[in-house]
Amino acid sequence: MGVIFILLLLPLWASAAFIPFAQYLDNTQNATYKDYANTNVTDDKSFDEMKAHIFTMYGGVKDPKSIKSFLKDKEYRDCLPYLQQPTIHVLNLTAAELEVPPEMADPT
Repeated sequence: MGVIFILLLLPLWASAAFIPFAQYLDNTQNATYKDYANTNVTDDKSFDEMKAHIFTMYGGVKDPKSIKSFLKDKEYRDCLPYLQQPTIHVLNLTAAELEVPPEMADPT
């Protein structure tokens, strides 16, 4: 099974220390609007919607502690197993649905 890199945008000013994926999810779970009231987040409801979106997208990650993360060009990158990618999870796709039909396969 392949692994695809997922770009996780997290402002580097938020922390000088590297934040692994599992810690990012923990930090997000524990974050409150009050912690970010001096940012562009407009209110509690908007903040909660953003948190919910993150967990909707990454809810398919089965073992967050096993995810390899790194920095490239000052941006976080996470290596998620192919079938745990956010789009695949949100659309509830199966491995069979992701197979390339023979008529569309690369002939080389």
